[in-house]
Amino acid sequence: MKIILSLSLIALFAVGCATEKPKAELDIPTEKIDLSAFREQVTDSLPSVFVKSRRYINLEMQKELNYISVVDKVINTRDRIYVLDKRGKTLVAYDTTGKYVTKVNSTSHEFTNIADFDIDKTGSVYLIDGRANRILRYSAAFSLLSFRDAPYDIDVIDCLPDGGFLFGLASWNDRENKHDKLIRANGFLETESTFLSYDDFVDDDFWITGYRFLKTEKEIFYNKPLDNDVYTFSPAGDVRKRYTFDFGKMNVPQQDKKDIEKKVSNYDNYRLLSEFTYINEHYALGRLWDKRKFRFFYADRRKQELYLEDLSAIGELSHIMDFDGRRLLTVIYPGEYDEKGFKDLSEEAKAHLKAGGFVLCEYEMSM
Repeated sequence: MKIILSLSLIALFAVGCATEKPKAELDIPTEKIDLSAFREQVTDSLPSVFVKSRRYINLEMQKELNYISVVDKVINTRDRIYVLDKRGKTLVAYDTTGKYVTKVNSTSHEFTNIADFDIDKTGSVYLIDGRANRILRYSAAFSLLSFRDAPYDIDVIDCLPDGGFLFGLASWNDRENKHDKLIRANGFLETESTFLSYDDFVDDDFWITGYRFLKTEKEIFYNKPLDNDVYTFSPAGDVRKRYTFDFGKMNVPQQDKKDIEKKVSNYDNYRLLSEFTYINEHYALGRLWDKRKFRFFYADRRKQELYLEDLSAIGELSHIMDFDGRRLLTVIYPGEYDEKGFKDLSEEAKAHLKAGGFVLCEYEMSM
């Protein structure tokens, strides 16, 4: 029986074993970020010096019912906010004020699940059906334009401006590109480049956390847990740099990355990158799986200070969802609202949460 440790429900399929030796490492610049040497501080909110402004976005409901039940991924574009609910097999589009625009879900019988999605430069929406191993393309109005069967098992997708893709492939992929972890493909899904390969230290049956591509105007960020290396790519999909995060004594040993079910108690002492990580010369931010709990982090690289989310109470940083290099987006669940933990909320946001609605918090970060 497969075991899933994640805030999200992650679809798992037939497994395979990655036993071949990894390919030679990428010949790219590498920079180490030793967070074990940073001074740690616990916080229930981002220090004001790091935030230019903040606004709350109430996600519209229909007849007091939400269009989604769980938020697994958010993409915040210039004119729309896309929210994925994997359990509900639903993708919803809102405008930038939170007003409902349209949705697509499995009742259309066009797909069986949504493993991941992305938006291309024209506004088309690409969905990965992980169960059927299919890529579906929708218009901005969510009408189906085309679909194509994938020759490999895909975890995550990033749409490139030339019509091609970056794909994070599943460790259990037993078809084309077997053992490849990260590839670039053209619009016909033909592999153009392979970047990373799976080694022997991988567990196909046990997911600790999900992951995604994080896209800004200047870079694309990729990290696949349990690996603490973050790779950056140009907007065109060319690999640029590797950042290696070091948590000192809390790093996960290689041998504990296999057969995790038997070793899960060891993770009471480990810390690793989760979901996504953003880095520039001044700071890094993202999410950690810290001693078996999810936790927001913000690292001030100039002062070598590490701000960690206070886990004693639910707050605005508990569910970070997207970052475009300027705007950090988090989600507040209605069932988690309380006056003490969310004292800075607007009155409109408080009322929306009390009515059962979801609220997004958008921070504009100081660069």
